[in-house]
Amino acid sequence: MTDLFYNLNERQKEAVRTVDGPLLVIAGAGSGKTRCIIHRAAYLLLEKKINPGNILIATFTNKAAGEIKTRLFSEFRINPGHLWTGTFHGICKRILQEEADSLPFDVNFCIYDTEDKKTLLKKILKDFDIDSKKFPLSFFKEGISREKNNLIEPEKFWDFHDETNFPEKMIFRIYSEYQKRLYLNNSMDFDDLLLHTASLFHRREDIRLKYEDRFKYVMIDEYQDTNYAQFKIMYDICRRHKNICAVGDDDQAVYGWRGASVKNILNFEKDYPDTKIVRLEQNYRSTPEILLASNDLIKKNERRHEKELWTDNESGDLPVLSVSDTEQIEAKQAGKIINKEVGKGNLSYNDFAVLYRTNAQSRIFEQEFLKLAVPYQIIGGVNFLQRKEVKDILAYLRILMNYGDTESLLRIINFPPRKIGKVTVGKLIDFALENNCSLWDAVSRAEMISGISGRTEKSIMKFCSLIKKWSETAENDSVIDLVKTVISDLELLKLYDNTKDIKLLSQAENVKEFIASTAEFCENYLKENGVEPGLRDFLQSISLQTDLDAVKDSRDCVKLMTLHNAKGLEFTVVFLVGISEGCLPHRMSLYSDREIEEERRLFYVGMTRAKKKLFLSYSRWRRTFDKVEPAVAGRFLNDIKNEHLNIDDGNFYEIKAQPQRFRSRNDFKTGFVSESEKYYKIGQKVHHKKFGNGTVLNVDGKGIDAKLTVSFSNGSLKKIQGSFLSVIK
Repeated sequence: MTDLFYNLNERQKEAVRTVDGPLLVIAGAGSGKTRCIIHRAAYLLLEKKINPGNILIATFTNKAAGEIKTRLFSEFRINPGHLWTGTFHGICKRILQEEADSLPFDVNFCIYDTEDKKTLLKKILKDFDIDSKKFPLSFFKEGISREKNNLIEPEKFWDFHDETNFPEKMIFRIYSEYQKRLYLNNSMDFDDLLLHTASLFHRREDIRLKYEDRFKYVMIDEYQDTNYAQFKIMYDICRRHKNICAVGDDDQAVYGWRGASVKNILNFEKDYPDTKIVRLEQNYRSTPEILLASNDLIKKNERRHEKELWTDNESGDLPVLSVSDTEQIEAKQAGKIINKEVGKGNLSYNDFAVLYRTNAQSRIFEQEFLKLAVPYQIIGGVNFLQRKEVKDILAYLRILMNYGDTESLLRIINFPPRKIGKVTVGKLIDFALENNCSLWDAVSRAEMISGISGRTEKSIMKFCSLIKKWSETAENDSVIDLVKTVISDLELLKLYDNTKDIKLLSQAENVKEFIASTAEFCENYLKENGVEPGLRDFLQSISLQTDLDAVKDSRDCVKLMTLHNAKGLEFTVVFLVGISEGCLPHRMSLYSDREIEEERRLFYVGMTRAKKKLFLSYSRWRRTFDKVEPAVAGRFLNDIKNEHLNIDDGNFYEIKAQPQRFRSRNDFKTGFVSESEKYYKIGQKVHHKKFGNGTVLNVDGKGIDAKLTVSFSNGSLKKIQGSFLSVIK
C-alpha cells in the first residue's frame, strides 16, 4: 500500500490531516489538487477508519470522479464502489431515486439532456405561437435554467419577479408549461436534478437529516464553479457537523455565464465560521517563466484570494507574444511553428493545443492547418451521444424504461419508416388529450381511434408488439444483449451499411461504436459495483455525460478548443490566439468590472494550461461579419510585465508602453466602455417616458445614441434610440 503522505508537499499534507470542521483548500492551477483529494479520502478511510458510506465526494465531471475512483484503488487498494463519489448531478440522481416515493416522479424517470430540452422547448414555443425573432429559444432556455439554479420554481416565480414586466411574464408562461410537460413525461432535465433535491431537503426535514447523518465528511472539487443550488444542497448536508472540505481556485472561476457564483468560494469563511484555509501554491505543471507572466495577469483582479504560484520545475522560454497583420497569417504562423517543432522529433501533434475565446475563431485555423497538413481535432463539436442515429437508439431504450416519455415515443414511432405519418400521429395525440391518457396509451388503443386505416393500424400494433417484447427482454437480459437485439430487430446496420453514401456509412460506424461503448460501460460497471447494470443504470449514466467527459482522441493531432473547454487540461505547448480587444475580453463583457474579471480569469486559465511553451498572439486586422476592421491588443496583455514576455513585434512594445491606450474609446473601434459611461447592453433595465420600464433585447451601435430593441413591460416591442431612454439602476 502507498504511504498516505507519499509525494505530498507540506501544504498538501496539512490539507490531508485536517478532517474535522470546515476546510478551504485554495488550489492554484497545476498544484496537485486531485492528488490532495485522493490522499485525504484515503486518510479518512485508512487512518481515521471512517465508514466509506459516510464520505461524499462531489465533482463536476465524470472524468474527474473516475480518476478519483481509479487512483484510490490503484494506489491504496480501496474499493471505490462503497464511496459516494460522482458529479453533483449524479449524486442528486441517486438521492432522488432513493427518495422516489416522496416525489411526483417514479423511480424510472428520464433525464433530458441539452438537446432534449431544446426539442421540447421548440414544441412549446410553436404551440404557443411565440415569435422566435422577438423571443429566441435561447431566451427561454437560459431563463428557465437561471430560475432553477436559483431554486425558483414556477409556483414561487412571482415572489422574486415583477408581474408587470412583459419578458418575465413570457418566461413564467413557458417555464410553467415546460415543467408541466416534463412531469407528464416522467422526466427531469439536468437543472431539475439539483432543484428537486434542494426542494426535497427543504420540504422534508427528516430526509435532509437522513443525508446529513449519512454524509459525515464531504469533499467538493472545483468549488469555485458551484451555483446557488449546489451550494444550498451541500450546506444542508453539512449544516450540523460542518465537516466540509471545499477545494478550488477562485482565479479559475470562469462559468458565471451558466450560473456559477464565484461568491461561493470568496464567502466560504462567512458561510462556515472557523474555517481553516490551506493554500496550495506550488505548481507542478509549468515553467517558472509561464507562472511569472500568469501571476502578473491575475494579480490585477480585485475580488480574489491572495496567492502566488511558484515551481521547482526547470526554467524554460519566456512566453512569446506575436502580432500579425491578419488572422490568416496568425493561424499560418502557428501551423508552421507546430510542424517545425514536431519535425525535430521530440514532440508529437498531441502535445499542442490552440485555444481561443469563441468557437467561430476555429474556422481560420482549420483552413490554414489543412493547407499546411497539420492534423487537428476540434474539441466541443457534435457530441457522439447527440448524433441522430445514437439518439434514435437511446429513444427506443428510454421508452422501454418509461412509457410516459412522449418525446422519445414521437421520435421513434415512425423510425425506421413504418408508414405512421404526421396525420396519424396527430390523431393519436388528439385521442390522448381527449381521453386524458398518455400518448403510449393512445398508441396501444389505436383500434379505437376513428380515421386510422387498417393498414396503418397494423403498423402501429406491430410497433407496440416490438416495444412490449423488448420490455420483457430488458427485464431478463443484460443491457448489451438488449442493445444488440434492438439494433438487430430494427435492421439499423442493414439500413445504413447497404449504401455507398458516406454519411450513411458514417452512421453505421456510429451504431457499431454505440454497441462497443455499451459493452465497455457494462464491463466497468460490473468491476466497480460487483453486479451487472440494469437498463436504468445505463440510461441515467448516459444522460449524465457531459462534453467535458469526451475530450479524448487516440489520433495524433493538435487540439483546437475554446478556453472554457480547456479548463482542467494541460498541454506541452499552448497557442492562445485572438487576444484583441472585443475578442478577449469579449465585447459582451466590456460593460462590467465583474465580467472583465471573469474574462481575465479565462485568459489566466488558458495561460496555465501550458507546461513548456506558451505563445500569445493577435492580428492587427480582424474580419467582423462582412467587414475587415482594425483591431488592437486586448487590455490583458498590458497586465503582463514587459520583462516576462518575449515580444515579437516592436510596434506592440510601443502600444504596451502606454497603458492609457486601453482606456481611450477613440483609440480603437471595439466599443469598450467603462461603468461610468452611459452605454447599453442586452438585459439592461431601462425607462421611457411614454412606454415605461423595459428590457434591452438588442444593441446596434455604440454610445448613448445606439439603436436599441426594447421589450417594454406593457407588452410592446420597440426599436428606439438610446438617448430617449434612461438606465434603471
